[in-house]
Amino acid sequence: MLTAVSGHGRGFGDERSQLRATINACVDTNDLREFLQEDEQRAEFFSAKQKGLTDHKLPLNNSGADLRAPVADLIYDIRCKIVHTKGESSEGEVELLLPFSKEAELLFFDIELMQYVARKVLIAAGAPLSL
Repeated sequence: MLTAVSGHGRGFGDERSQLRATINACVDTNDLREFLQEDEQRAEFFSAKQKGLTDHKLPLNNSGADLRAPVADLIYDIRCKIVHTKGESSEGEVELLLPFSKEAELLFFDIELMQYVARKVLIAAGAPLSL
């Protein structure tokens, strides 16, 4: 799967672009939609994201929308809140996500989604690409 995101030298694109390319190469958009909608609470959670943790909502009501880019943006946003402290981000201020905070308690469905994506990437990385 590294071929999906790597170029010559240190790689290609920024971290967000690399995450999008990886998800696009490894996750089927229909399977992703099915995963997100198979649980009513999960679908509701991602359709009506609460401000505070991330403002990213997934367009689950738009049946033709490819959800992979919005999912990549959501995962990247949460990653930045975990990794960066306030003022450390090059894209402006990022609120710090602390253990046991209200925001951290809201991560249940986000973690399920990240586990799903990680499994798909691992499976794709273990299988030869058909180009």
